[in-house]
Amino acid sequence: MPHSRILIYIPDLISARFPSDKGRPRLLEKFLSRARAVPVKREFDVLEECFQLPPEEFPVAALERLGETGTRNHACWWRADPVHLMADRDQLVMLPQAMLAATFEEMRQIAETFNKDYAAEGCKLEFPEPERGYLQVPADWRCHGWNPASVAGKAVTEFMPSGADADRVHKLMTEIQMLLHTHPVNQAREAAGQPTINSVWLWGGGPLPDRAARAPARIVSSLPLVRGLAKLAGHTCESWPAEPGAQTVKGEWLVALSVNDFGADLLRLDQELMAPMWRALLRGRVREIRFYPGGNSVYELTPLPARHFWRRARPLVEQLRGPDDLPAH
Repeated sequence: MPHSRILIYIPDLISARFPSDKGRPRLLEKFLSRARAVPVKREFDVLEECFQLPPEEFPVAALERLGETGTRNHACWWRADPVHLMADRDQLVMLPQAMLAATFEEMRQIAETFNKDYAAEGCKLEFPEPERGYLQVPADWRCHGWNPASVAGKAVTEFMPSGADADRVHKLMTEIQMLLHTHPVNQAREAAGQPTINSVWLWGGGPLPDRAARAPARIVSSLPLVRGLAKLAGHTCESWPAEPGAQTVKGEWLVALSVNDFGADLLRLDQELMAPMWRALLRGRVREIRFYPGGNSVYELTPLPARHFWRRARPLVEQLRGPDDLPAH
């Protein structure tokens, strides 16, 4: 059997919501039922292992920006995502980002206002996507942030920045909230009955590393984060769709996608991704498949337990639990 392994990385699978009337993804359920669940401490542990980055803060923003722009910039970058914080009794709760439905034009106007006010302080805000922004700051702020996907629906006081420079980050977030309070974009949204963009959530900060120590032999990904890691390591990154299980696997392969690559359709994911993976595993083309669906476990399956037909495939909702508030280090 070839000494080989495939890592499937779909971090938004665990928090996705799929129509229940389309049927069950039988292969995905079978995979998870027969696989061994291995705990992970942090959301990006499996990627750190793949690329052997230094055991420090995982600079999500700098890596994603590299993947989106292709430009190496070793300044300190933070993810700056538009959110709505809603008062609920005596606390602030973050709405799921999908409910905000911000537009390119709205975020362009907000970035323009911010950059006029903060250019002298060495800050720059940009939004390549309406739901995803990047903030350049003048120094490497030592601070832990939280992915807003793990904060949505919860009291934000439990997820505020922490670390040596947490006060600086919190202060800037508060100033941005004040800037947004009377911004014309929010006046228009309020008049239209839409939730306002009343905060920008900062997380995933840090400077771009000089290099990655290694990379998988083949990388297939639509994710800016993984495309940035590939570029950092000097490797090419293939676009989806691809069929990683069509030939004998040599070395380690990484397939990093979003549920949106399958139209948020689990049956498509089953047919287009899991079916060739099963064939590769059962025909001896791959030694092991690891699957990270988000949350606090990675699922590992080898050919022998893959044939354990007596292990009943349980519904996906029973097997995948929501993320246990993993920090976005």
